[in-house]
Amino acid sequence: MINNVLDISLEILRCPICGHNLELSGNRLKCSGCKRFYDIKGSIIDLLPEEFVFGSDREWMEFYDKIAPKYFKLFHRIIPVFTLGAEIRARKQWIKLLELERGDIVLDVSTGTGRNLPYLAKKVGREGIVYGVDISLGMLRYAAKISQKMRNVVLIRANASHLPFKNECFEAVFHVGGINTFEEKELAIKEMFRVARPGAK
Repeated sequence: MINNVLDISLEILRCPICGHNLELSGNRLKCSGCKRFYDIKGSIIDLLPEEFVFGSDREWMEFYDKIAPKYFKLFHRIIPVFTLGAEIRARKQWIKLLELERGDIVLDVSTGTGRNLPYLAKKVGREGIVYGVDISLGMLRYAAKISQKMRNVVLIRANASHLPFKNECFEAVFHVGGINTFEEKELAIKEMFRVARPGAK
């Protein structure tokens, strides 16, 4: 991960357990409050404590971890061809509604294999940052492949109902579809609002 992007990330990240600041300690992040360590796995910051994996969240996490290779092939290779690009056009249209500007910081909740990342990253430009959050490490590994050449994307494994960000961080928060699988749906919606800046889309 590029140093300046990590520096910016440390300004807005917080421990998902106690809410305190995180600091770099070797190749891990350490909470300044509860002293818990969080691993950085390649280009993925793992901020998912075991305490936040239960109920339907655990079931769907395990499901998506298992099917990630097939999911990637289906949605990145097959569907775009058979829909003649209709899904891609739809995603671009949704993202257009966010009214993003260069330099914006945006959150993609349930980023999965990263289908939205190229379009979001292009909108915010090199001056901005896109954070992709998902509970499935298997899916995020494919998102990492998609975004490896993008210098403005940060991938984080976390529970959307316990987002590891401080209040009012993002100019926009984007989410498509995954909430129907969440264990704590209402809390997830509240979290998305919490991390959005006043007036954010």
